[in-house]
Amino acid sequence: MGQVRDQNSAEVHQDGGAGLRRSHGADHHPRSVSLLFLFTVYILQSWSRQHGYHSLPPGPTPIPVLGTPKYMDLRYAAKNLQKLSQKYGSIFTIWKMSEPVIVLCGYETVKEGLINHAEQFSARPIIPVLYFSTKGYAFGINGPRWRSLRRFTMTSLRNFGMGKKTMETRVLAESKYLIQAVSDTGGKPFNPTMLMASAVGNIISSVLFGEHFDYKDEKLHELLSSTSRHIKGILAPLSTLCNIVPILLKFPIIRKKVFKESKFLQRFATKYIKHHKETLNPEAPRDFIDYYLLKIKEVMKMESTKWYLIHFTGIFNYRMCCTPELH
Repeated sequence: MGQVRDQNSAEVHQDGGAGLRRSHGADHHPRSVSLLFLFTVYILQSWSRQHGYHSLPPGPTPIPVLGTPKYMDLRYAAKNLQKLSQKYGSIFTIWKMSEPVIVLCGYETVKEGLINHAEQFSARPIIPVLYFSTKGYAFGINGPRWRSLRRFTMTSLRNFGMGKKTMETRVLAESKYLIQAVSDTGGKPFNPTMLMASAVGNIISSVLFGEHFDYKDEKLHELLSSTSRHIKGILAPLSTLCNIVPILLKFPIIRKKVFKESKFLQRFATKYIKHHKETLNPEAPRDFIDYYLLKIKEVMKMESTKWYLIHFTGIFNYRMCCTPELH
């Protein structure tokens, strides 16, 4: 009898386990169906959006959901877009997933659009990697916020001689340092990349930070190297993928990889910003940071708002938020 009960118990246990396994599998079945249904709906919506525009310029046929990823790679943009212009004309459409991007290609076409019809062509497609890292203050962002920032930046840079004789004087003065650095090589073969980068970097630094670095200064070398790596990171395949599928930027591990070099640039800029705040003289602004700090004070008196200091130039990706420690 004991053996019979043991066998029956074993049979019951086995049947019960099978029942549990069948139940577990049954739970997964509706989930799979739901995910498949949602994915199908997403594809159909993407396809519908891509074919819902009837007045767009011609261009390559987009893939549902993905768009035209081949032509969204910034590393080969000049080459690929030139080929497309030969096939579709100087105005054509490419797709970032289900979002159309109109491209103007060629000097005359760009001039006609951006100069003669500047207001109509003022909008730009959002590049998720730049938008995410700069909170919407990067180049290419349109709207009143960007116009206001651009207007202020252009006015401030003109105060430091941009487009005037004063900037030419800065460049000529820097050329003497460059010539001396070349002379110091003693006529031996050398790579001019770092020397040229140092000359350009010093001109920018004098306007932004009010500081001139020695060409052998390790701080300058580190800044230039980090800036170069940052640019390469923005143009890397992973960044391109994030621009195509922005939801990837919500994953911390991917964000850390994409914005690895920007942290150094932000710390570098923040150090100068804090020093400028401590030594600010409203009667005699020294550089772009001083002008921006004065502008912040002016804006904070007029309205309660946040201002960000982002992208001093096309190669710097710095950020300063109006926090108590900076103000």
